[in-house]
Amino acid sequence: MQNLRRSLAVTMTLAAAASAHAATFNTLHSFTGGADGAGPCMNLLPRGDLLYGTTAGGGLGKAGVVFSMSITTGAVNVLHNFEGQDGLYPGAGLAPYNGLLYGTTGNGGVNDIGTVYSIKPRSGAQSVIYSFGGNSGNPDGTLVFDQAGNAYGSATGGAHGDGVIYKLNPSTGAETILYNFTGSQDDAFPQPNLILHGNTIYGTTKGVGETGYGTVFKLNLKTGAETVLHVFAAGADGAYPLGGMVEKSGTLYGTTLNGGTNNDGTIFTINPQTGAEEVVYNFKGTEGAAPEGLTSHNGLFFGTASGGGNSTNGVIYQIDPATWTETTLYQFTGGSDGAWPLPGLVFRHNVAYGATAYGTGTVFSITP
Repeated sequence: MQNLRRSLAVTMTLAAAASAHAATFNTLHSFTGGADGAGPCMNLLPRGDLLYGTTAGGGLGKAGVVFSMSITTGAVNVLHNFEGQDGLYPGAGLAPYNGLLYGTTGNGGVNDIGTVYSIKPRSGAQSVIYSFGGNSGNPDGTLVFDQAGNAYGSATGGAHGDGVIYKLNPSTGAETILYNFTGSQDDAFPQPNLILHGNTIYGTTKGVGETGYGTVFKLNLKTGAETVLHVFAAGADGAYPLGGMVEKSGTLYGTTLNGGTNNDGTIFTINPQTGAEEVVYNFKGTEGAAPEGLTSHNGLFFGTASGGGNSTNGVIYQIDPATWTETTLYQFTGGSDGAWPLPGLVFRHNVAYGATAYGTGTVFSITP
């Protein structure tokens, strides 16, 4: 009897431990490629009981839509269909400011190289704020706003053809190029999801310059001076920091798509003052590969890896920064749950929301 009680106690303890790491996953919506759009973009925006987002294709004009989605039912309401002068093919999510939502399109507009637009979240009324011209174009990434209401983003083109960081005044539509990348030591092609902290922008580059594996940089908005904080060298150092970064307690955290001890990607930290970099976690394929970006929530980091897992269709993971241990919360199967999760998990209360890129795409929720 005593042995039986011990056995039951152990079983209950193991069950409790398993339950503690269990995550509830739901596919909220599977896009059809028709009127509801196709190919949801990264960085959904939760507002109340709705998620706002964009798709890169589908819709009435076959060039993408802005949508809202019920968190409860997954029902999609298309707010705007892109058709040309208003923009074509949005590539990222929406940023809220002063009651409006702002976004970018990669093409369309007056010169067919992209737009910045605003949209009213209730009526769906859309206005083109700016059509990109000869100085820059094909913007990507979600805009970030300062307290004065200026928007900041990254785009291709520029004086050297290696990409720019730009500022836009939404009230006047005036664009200012803050920095032109040169393709040499400062690298080229700044990546989406910039961080605006005080008078400094932090970001990453794709990787064509000094080593070809990407950099972390900062840009002083007062002086226009750009500083390369770290140059990735591949191997154990990591390569291709494509998912953006997050700032927490004065430290920058990010991921590299490749490199690390298993060549499946890394999580790294950067001291924004000194540029000191440290690889704090190395992915291995079974628990995810090719991570893209992090989200900080309740003292933990959460993210997606577009590959790896038992089915090699990607995973959602949780990282405890106290020990740098990883918990795989969900492994995509490539079935009705989708595959190839996009960067940019967002939280509403304690539920995370994201999207997948496989096929016409899905939107999902997960409760860690």
